[in-house]
Parts: sequence; C-alpha cells; structure tokens
Amino acid sequence: MSKTPSNLDPWSDESGQLWLKSFECWTKMTRLIKSTLTLEPSEYPHQIRAAAALVILLCRPNLWPGESIQELDEVVDLARRKLVLIKSFFTSEARVKGNLTSDPAFKRLMKSLEQEIRILESRMTDPPMGLPQRAPTTWGDFWRT
Repeated sequence: MSKTPSNLDPWSDESGQLWLKSFECWTKMTRLIKSTLTLEPSEYPHQIRAAAALVILLCRPNLWPGESIQELDEVVDLARRKLVLIKSFFTSEARVKGNLTSDPAFKRLMKSLEQEIRILESRMTDPPMGLPQRAPTTWGDFWRT
C-alpha cells in the first residue's frame, strides 16, 4: 500500500528530497548557477539573467539542494542584486547610445528585468509570497505551460 503524502509539493516529500539529493546533475547545476551569479554583470548580463531565471523557477525550500533556508535566501538575494546591476548597466548603455530607450525590445527587456527583480524580492519576504500569475514580459507563454 502506498503512503499518501501530507502535502502536494513533490519535493517536500521525504523520498522526493532524498531523490533530489542523490541526483548529481542537480547539484552540478546549482553550482553552475551560483558561479554564474558571481560573474561581472557588464560582461555576462545574459548568462547571469539565465541563471537568475533558474533561481526564480527552482529556488524553493526542499527543492534547491542546500543545508539551510539561509543558504537559499543568499542565492535569491545574490540573483536579485545581480539583476539590479544588469538593469543599471543596460540603462547606462541606453543613455550612451541614445536610440535604445525608444526601441520596443529594449523597453520589454527593462520591464522584464523589473518584474524578475520583484519576483526575487517577493521570495525574500517573510513569509515568501507565491509566484505571480503572469510571467516576466520576455518569458512569453512559458509561465502558463
């Protein structure tokens, strides 16, 4: 007879947690994400944004491999701080180039960065807020599927 879990999150069940901790690729991916978040935002803005997107999607208690909530909070805060720097970098670049501020793609990128930052900030509240109903602007339909 199978044991019925007391919650619905598959990663909150003890056997699900054990499986995740034994999944070597998962641990390697989180190390790659953390190391990417230490890169220079002006040189690697797109790689850092990709890593921050994975933090948004995967950085949850019992899902993200780590020993403490403090470690989880540190990763979320690092991703947030790097996105703030990337937004600042792109804003500065737009001022220098002048014509970027009127470009619709640039406006969408900036709006998406703002949304991504807000999502990470909401994760840092006590208690953490849930995911917003809509994805960041540039994420398209990914959020709903």
